[in-house]
Formats: sequence, C-alpha cells, structure tokens
Amino acid sequence: MPPKPNPKDFIFSNKSGETLIKPPGAIRGYDFAIENLQDCDIYLLDRSAQITIDECQGCHFYIGPVEGSIFFRDCVDCTASVCCQQLRTKNCHRVVFNAMVTSDPTIEYSDQLQFGPYNFAYPLLEEHLSQAKLEVEDDHWSQVFDFNREEGKQHWSLQNPASFKATEYSLEGLEAPSNPVPRHQKYGGTLTGPIPLGSQQQLGVEDPSGMTQFDIDTSQSAAQGVLLSSKAAYTPPNAGIFDSGPAHSDPFAQSHESASVFFQPLQPSSDPFAQSDALYPPMQAEPLDEEEEFDEDVRQRLAARELAYQEHMRALYEKDEQEKSEKAERRSVAAEELRRWREERARQTDQRKLYNRQQEESFLQARKGFQAGGAQWKKVSSMIDYKESSERADLGRMRQVLLAKKNEA
Repeated sequence: MPPKPNPKDFIFSNKSGETLIKPPGAIRGYDFAIENLQDCDIYLLDRSAQITIDECQGCHFYIGPVEGSIFFRDCVDCTASVCCQQLRTKNCHRVVFNAMVTSDPTIEYSDQLQFGPYNFAYPLLEEHLSQAKLEVEDDHWSQVFDFNREEGKQHWSLQNPASFKATEYSLEGLEAPSNPVPRHQKYGGTLTGPIPLGSQQQLGVEDPSGMTQFDIDTSQSAAQGVLLSSKAAYTPPNAGIFDSGPAHSDPFAQSHESASVFFQPLQPSSDPFAQSDALYPPMQAEPLDEEEEFDEDVRQRLAARELAYQEHMRALYEKDEQEKSEKAERRSVAAEELRRWREERARQTDQRKLYNRQQEESFLQARKGFQAGGAQWKKVSSMIDYKESSERADLGRMRQVLLAKKNEA
C-alpha cells in the first residue's frame, strides 16, 4: 500500500528569489497550491488535478498538464505557461499567459493580460497530456471571456508574435523535451487560418493582430457574409481553429484590405489539411441565402446558448467565492480558538511556576529553622500529614510517637 501523501509536498509558499521544481512523479495527479511567492521560477513537470496560485508577484510559471482547473488570483507582473481544462483569473494585472486550454479562458476584475499559445516543452509532456485527457487540437487559448467587460476598455489582448518565445526544460536520463501542441504560423508553428477570439467581440471589428471578431448576436450566415466579402470561406469555431492554405512568404505581412482574415479558401477535399492547388482549384463563393442570413430563430438559439454558458461560469465563480469565504471564516475561528488556548496554557504555566517557587522557598525556610540535636524529629514531623483519612490504615499510635519526639527538645 503506497504511503499517504504529505500535504507539505504539494505546496509552494512564502518564497522569494528561488527556483522551485517538482519533477515527473512528484505530484502524481494530486492538487497543488502556490501562494505568496515573489520573483521565483516555478516548474511543475508532472500531471496535476487542480492548481491554485494566489498572491504571487514577478514570478515565472512553467506548468505541466492539469486535468481540471488552474486558478490565478491576485497575481501581478507574472508569466505563465499552462495547459489545462479550464483557466480562470481574478484580480490579476500585467500577466502573460501562454496557454493550451480546452475551454474558453475566463477573467474577472483583471486587466493588462496577454494570451498566447502554449510555449513550454519538457520530457514526458505528451504522456502527461494523455493522462490528463487533454486534446491538443481542442485549444481555446485565444477565446477569452471577460466577466467585467466594459465598453471602450480592453482588459486583455493577444500576445505580440514578436515577443513569443518557446522554452524547454531538460531532465537527465529522459528523452529530449517535446511540445505536441500545434501553433499558428504567426507564433512559429505550421497552422494557418483565422485565430478565433470568442463570442464577446463585435462583428467586423479587427483585433490589432489582424483577427476577425464576432458578437453573440451574430448569426452563422452573417459571419459567413463578413468572411466571403473578404474572399474567404467561413469556418465555424467548433469545426477547427485553423484552415490550411498556401504559406505566405511573410505570414505577418497583411494588406489593409485582407487584415481581418488571413487564410485561403477551403478546397473540396476529404482532408482539408492535405490539399493541392493543382488538383483542386479554389471554390467560388456561393451567393448567400437572404432568408438564412436573417434567421431570427438561429440568432436566438445562439444567444440563449451563450447566455447559458455565461450563467454556468458565473455560478462556478460564485461557488468558488463562497467556498473561499467559508474557508477563511473557518480559519479565523480556528485561529481565535488557538489563540485563546495558548493564552490559557501560558496562564496555567505561569501559575504552576509561581506555586512551585513558593513551595520551594517555604521548604528552604523550614529547613533553615531546624537546629542540631533534637530538632531532627521536628524535621521528620514536618514531612508527615496528620490529617485523618478513612481510606488509610490506622496510624494513630505512630502519630502520637512522632508528636512526642517532636516536643522532647
């Protein structure tokens, strides 16, 4: 039977200016907590169930696959390479996330955040991804949902491709580091096509990186119209993040007319990632169905689905905050009880010390009063309890003898 895990092995706390590492096999799918770190480099090179990161400043996180959620709270001026099922942030400022996440990342009361693709490699990463049940093709790193969206304010942005940097960590005796997560051409990968930005963006508005953005009220046909107007075919977000197409000599050089989209039309092939322009010439865009474009039922269904998702995420946040509040209250009560116990223990200890000192002083004074000669019996008599007791044998005769001897001198 394996030994019971020690909670102290699954937390990094109250460190400054250190490099903290958990190698493969050190976490083994358990929860992990990180709190109150400053200017530290943190490497978690193993699979985790859930990770909480609180009150960290100036730190660099390199985190392996997380089967559940990663929570960043009250973190400032950090960078984080994470891959997980859910990424959630609250009260974070000036943090760069390089993420592979299978659901939309969510932010709350945060600003100046940047999001880019997962950039970290280490031995056994692919194995840990499989164990954590994370599908690298289902990557929503760019589809950020802001719970505190404000008109005219942008709390997050895509990472500038020029600042993107892949990093790795090698371990002696293991294979070379690898990262199987696909990346877009803009970030040094092989994928092409539009990078979706989620449902909160307004139709036709361009992100500074050149990505097309859509609103929850945008129907599928309306989105197709925007894309077709730029001589490109529409690809639903759930059908795959990227389209294939011929590589541009400079993938970052876009004309003003085509800045909102930067992929080529789909070709009529069963495999959209293996096409030949020679065999399959580009398709001609079909005219839009005007009735479909203004289908109110489709628009309402999309809006209802987005509203349900928002309510679900809000419920998760409220539950998390309630649990956090209850935990803080329990800790406060326990701390108060511990304080009172320590005060009472200190009081009783002081009383025992005082009593012992008094007893010792009385004994020393009595011993000094005994004189030579017959005073020895007085000394003996002082050590005897003359009180009657029904539980003891009859010692009356002995008591009389001792009293007589005491009075002889």
